[in-house]
Amino acid sequence: MVQNSSRVASLRFVFVSACYSEAAAQAFVEAGVPHVVAVRNTTRVQDKAAHAFTRAFYLALAMGQTIKESFDIGVQAVATAPNLPQGEIESDKFLLLGPGAHDEELLPRDHPLWADLSLPAGEQGRNRRCLHLLWREHDKENGIDLEALGIDVTEDPHMADFVLVHWFDSLALEDGTLRPVSREEISAMLAECAKRELPMLVANPGERE
Repeated sequence: MVQNSSRVASLRFVFVSACYSEAAAQAFVEAGVPHVVAVRNTTRVQDKAAHAFTRAFYLALAMGQTIKESFDIGVQAVATAPNLPQGEIESDKFLLLGPGAHDEELLPRDHPLWADLSLPAGEQGRNRRCLHLLWREHDKENGIDLEALGIDVTEDPHMADFVLVHWFDSLALEDGTLRPVSREEISAMLAECAKRELPMLVANPGERE
């Protein structure tokens, strides 16, 4: 039983981040939470699948996707992850529960993040561009599909609209490959970004294995 159901009902979203969590998620739904993500009661989800889903899901939410769109992006990230031979099976273990179409955006349009990520005047209509720093040994197998979020990668700090960080040993290139970078190079790039007062989104990839 979910205690303090009146307080729980004021929640808009719950992510029950655990294996076999469908029953717990259903309790939140019955208490009035409209959007709940969980894992099927009948199965255990792999850690790599959980990492891939969580990173893609929360980044999609941060970029203004609805809960349903973000959930679908997370599922797709698991299904297509190269380090998950049974990605399609793993992706089917995640559930989005609750009534309705889940077409709500968790970040309201007046949230300060939107002002930080808004495109310059006269450049509306193009994709946002990010300087993407990441962890080569992890992200070469667990990359997020930025294109699906309307984000282009740039190697030039002067062309970026924001900085996306998963780690600090590689830089994403425009051709889809990764290039190792030194601490000195990273410091220089971030210094340029700081001069332009670019916002930074940080999504940790999880523990090293």
